[in-house]
Amino acid sequence: MMMASCVRICAKLSSLPSTQFRITSWCAISRAYSTLKDSVFGPSFEDPEAIPEYDTLNIHLHSYDFAVLENYAKYVHNITEKIGAEVPDSWPLPPQTSLVQRIKQRSNLVEAEYSLSLYERVVQVDQLLSTAAPTLFSVLQTSLPEGVQMKVTYHTPADDSNRYIPDQELRELETQLTEMGGPTDPRKKK
Repeated sequence: MMMASCVRICAKLSSLPSTQFRITSWCAISRAYSTLKDSVFGPSFEDPEAIPEYDTLNIHLHSYDFAVLENYAKYVHNITEKIGAEVPDSWPLPPQTSLVQRIKQRSNLVEAEYSLSLYERVVQVDQLLSTAAPTLFSVLQTSLPEGVQMKVTYHTPADDSNRYIPDQELRELETQLTEMGGPTDPRKKK
């Protein structure tokens, strides 16, 4: 069907004088080639911004080894920027400490106690193209050091609340203030 239209265009152009034929035939052939190219190789994206982007993502990194985790978080930050995504923020979360006890065989006596801290770093990724995401995640998964775990999630408001350590002294003062009758507004006149 496409070839038939090209043949008809060339037949019409052959009746024109030679100089007009060369100019017009070149335009017709380029137009025919562009429509043929689109149908053979798939649609062309007229707008380069048409490639969809992911919403804001958080890459959570967990490890018991602090130094390895810090270096890998820096690596994730650099690779993500090099692939063309934006890294608006990255932050540490408070470590989760757990107490591990080793008990002697055939008794209830504690042989040793260990305090283990699980460290976590979060790298926030924004404007990640959907075509670059599989490459980024496979590179990060392949280069993941031993003992480091990675989890990718969408950014939620709960992530912001987990980010900050609560101030116990401030909370105690707030409870004392509410026990005394609550805060008073100095702007109100009686």
